[in-house]
Formats: sequence, C-alpha cells, structure tokens
Amino acid sequence: MRRIEKIKERYKVKNTVVVADRGLNSTDNLKMLLDNGYGFIVAQKVSNLSDEIKTLMFDDSGYSALKDIPFEKYRYRVIDDFKKCSSKTGDCVSCKLIISYSADRYERDIKQLESDKEKAMEAVQRQTNITRSKRTWGTMVEVKDSTGGKAVAFNQAQYERLRQLCGYSAIVYHKAPSDSTSDISNEQISQAYHQLVKIEECFRILKNNICLRPMYVYSSSHIRGYVMICYLALISYRLLEYKLSLAQTPLSIKAISTALSNARLSPFKINEKLLFLHTSVYEELNSDKSDPKGEGKEDILNINKIMLATGLAPLYRLNTTANLNSLLKRKCPLKDMICDDLMKKL
Repeated sequence: MRRIEKIKERYKVKNTVVVADRGLNSTDNLKMLLDNGYGFIVAQKVSNLSDEIKTLMFDDSGYSALKDIPFEKYRYRVIDDFKKCSSKTGDCVSCKLIISYSADRYERDIKQLESDKEKAMEAVQRQTNITRSKRTWGTMVEVKDSTGGKAVAFNQAQYERLRQLCGYSAIVYHKAPSDSTSDISNEQISQAYHQLVKIEECFRILKNNICLRPMYVYSSSHIRGYVMICYLALISYRLLEYKLSLAQTPLSIKAISTALSNARLSPFKINEKLLFLHTSVYEELNSDKSDPKGEGKEDILNINKIMLATGLAPLYRLNTTANLNSLLKRKCPLKDMICDDLMKKL
C-alpha cells in the first residue's frame, strides 16, 4: 500500500484502479482497497463461482463480442450486482463480475488438462502415495483418506467438471470510490485482463528464461544493476518477438531463447587460414511428410529467422573472417574476440 501511495504522489494520480492476479483476490483484500480509496480489476477463479453464476457462464445467449474479434473466438458477459463474501467474517464486497470465453485459452486449458490427466492416471496405475494438494492433477485422484495416502482411482467426475471450465476466465471490477464521474467501459475492463496476462507472462520470462532469481549479488547498487540488465534482456526478447511477427516468421519466447543459446561458432585453421564453423543444430521446416524422397523439404535455423528479422544476413555453414564481418555488419576483426589461449591452440 505504501508503494502505491508513492506512485500516486510521484505521478500525480488521482483515481487509482489496482490491477492484480488471483493472489490478491480475497474479500478482505478487496475491502481494504475500497476503504483506502482504490478501485480494482482482479482475476477471479471461475471454479469458485456459485452454481447459479456458472449456469449463466455456460449460457452463450448473454455474451457480447469485442469489436473486430469473432464471437466464436472471444466473448464476454457482465454481471453487475456480484457479491463476493468472506466465509470467515461474513463481510461482502459488491462489484462487477466480467466473465469471458476465449477459443485460444480453451486450447491451452485443454492441453494442460490432458497433461494433468496423464499424471493422475499414472499415479493411480502406480498406486502412488500422495497428499492432497492444490495441483490440478491431484484433485483428479481419489485416495484412501482425506489426509492423503495411496491413489486408488481416477475421479472422472472431477475431470469432466474441469473440462467444462476450459476456456473461461473471470475478473471482478470496482471503480475508485472517489471517482464520481468517469468509469471504465465493459470492453475496457475485459481487455484489461489481457494486459494483466501479458504482465504475468513477462514475470515468467524473467524467472524462467532470463533467470532473475536466484541473485548472487548483495549490495543495493549491484541488485539494481542486475535487475536493470534482466529488464533490458526482457525488452530485447519482446522486441525480437515483435520483429519476428512482422517478418511473418513468429517464434515463441522459448524458441527464441533456445535459438540464441544454441548459436555457436567453432573457430579452426586450415593452412593458417582462420575459419568458423556454424554449429547450431538445424530444424526441419515446411517438410512434406507424405513425400518419401523429401522433395520440397526446407531446412532453416531459428537463429537465421532471428537474423533476417533484425536486418542481418544468415551465417553460412562455414564462414571466413571477412564474410562474418560482412554478415554481422562488424568493423573490428573477429579474431579480437577470441582469447589468446584459444588462438595459440589454433
């Protein structure tokens, strides 16, 4: 809360709406935000909604479509008088509930659910000793007692319930109490969730691909410097992702990270001439599996896609110093980048 106050003071923000994921979504937290003059847009777990709300959620007739997006791809509906109540204190917060369905999210959810189903079936087959946990696959396993024990059966009913929820998400919204004039439209609220998803994805990239944690620095200045370097790396990833999309050769962050990590040049000498072997592993693209001779097969490197998208020419399989400088648009000799010990070995 103190940090929010500092941001408000620094940027002269009058009416603040806090956007957060489900971790903040409790009645006590939402009430605290309202009591301090903040509005909120917070993700809501659809599995925790009442049966009455779920009935409305599964009824397509109450949904609206966003501009320029087909109804079957994305749709949303608004429940104006939604009450979120605490089972402990009995306090309730009145707000809007915005439910949305996304075809793309459905595909991701189904893929994850089937993966969880395999884990649950494997646990039953092996009669694994497990404890009840918040992991989805654990809820699809029946055990001998509630405290955990040997997996005895697959819970098909739970699987069907989870499958029915695939593709759906929800958020709760309340404008800032001090804001008596302006309000966010239902479309803007629905789109705000997509912005939240992008923010969460950036945190995953920082943790998984850039390895923001653990930190092996301790002073404040070193920590700030390390975080800044990680932030610049994140911007580079996003910029590469954007440029690849414009070049109509889109790659996921994972594919970009793998391509950059696997890009290698191995220097060697033939008759005192310095050469560089491009040792990145090729992948098959646009291959016709029905063609036994492999005609029409095109092998291309993801690193080559990245280079083309950024205005560079792809490297050859075997490169001289001169053509490397030309392809990479470098002016200084490449041999300056090779340590003296390696040069002596060559």
